[in-house]
Amino acid sequence: MGTLMLKAEKRAVTGKNNNRRLRVNGMTPAIMYSHGTAETLSVNTKEFGTLFKGHISESVILTLSLDGTEHDAIVKDYQCNPISGEVIHLDFFKVTAGEKIHTIIPLEFVGSSVGVKKGGVFEPVEREVEVEVLPRELPEKIVVDVTNLEIGESVHISDLKVPESMTFKQDADHVLAHVIIARSAAADDEEDAEEESETV
Repeated sequence: MGTLMLKAEKRAVTGKNNNRRLRVNGMTPAIMYSHGTAETLSVNTKEFGTLFKGHISESVILTLSLDGTEHDAIVKDYQCNPISGEVIHLDFFKVTAGEKIHTIIPLEFVGSSVGVKKGGVFEPVEREVEVEVLPRELPEKIVVDVTNLEIGESVHISDLKVPESMTFKQDADHVLAHVIIARSAAADDEEDAEEESETV
């Protein structure tokens, strides 16, 4: 299923010293989880970096090649060196066809809203959403067209066009983005209102 292929090797020995040795040899220690089981692995650091190009996403399915068998998986979590930024540990979650996965999907807002053209300010509230979805319907991202968004209007989860199997952890009326009045314009309105009240 995964369009990205990554070779993995089983780790018989674990522990900090062994992990350090793996990293010196260009390998990244990893674990693959699946329904309560955990398998210790290692993957080639350079190959992994080439696949994800510095942006590790939980919404991308990759195929782990392990001892001649292939396993579809997502990167569920990862740890980085706080100084170098290098990935030092990976947590994979094995994907089972026909079974929903719980994951995070990034949002991409496209279009220039009519509200912004009228002087409003587009403000994203969320950059990603938490979902459950079948692996075969997992999108790498959800594109949200905000072209028709007026000042004072919002985009809600219920407005998203998504695969049939996808369900959200947030409520349907949860706000993802909105167009608000520019602060300077809002301040002018307040001043006008104050002036009117003083003259009354």
